[in-house]
Amino acid sequence: MKKLLILLFSILISNNSFAGSADGKGLECIHKSPDDFPSQFIWFDKDSYIIPFIRGYKLDWTPAHPYIEEGAKYIKFIEVTDGMYDLIWWGSKTLNRDTLLLTSGVSSQTWQCNIFNSKQQLTESLFDEIRAAKKTNKI
Repeated sequence: MKKLLILLFSILISNNSFAGSADGKGLECIHKSPDDFPSQFIWFDKDSYIIPFIRGYKLDWTPAHPYIEEGAKYIKFIEVTDGMYDLIWWGSKTLNRDTLLLTSGVSSQTWQCNIFNSKQQLTESLFDEIRAAKKTNKI
């Protein structure tokens, strides 16, 4: 009986490890030519992705939208347009989970991503950008 329970428990753990495997992780993706494009930030939660935006001195988040895992190697972002958050440009992007390279299917643009293991790390990085902007503004 004990062996049966251990086997059942092992099966349940292994099945849960595949669902939402990117959940609880965030990315800062830096464009290959940083002078042209700002960094892109992504947070994964509940089998969805959320994009934070800096608006003035505040941090806004898009609603959650699903992504697709293609095998174990790629995450594809689903094209979405809703309300004030226009996310069409995310629909052409694919993340290589091995290299953490974010590529655009529409153009040849690429971003190299770094992982955040907590939402607090991600938001702190964004608030650092807000604080830097406050220091340089004269009004």
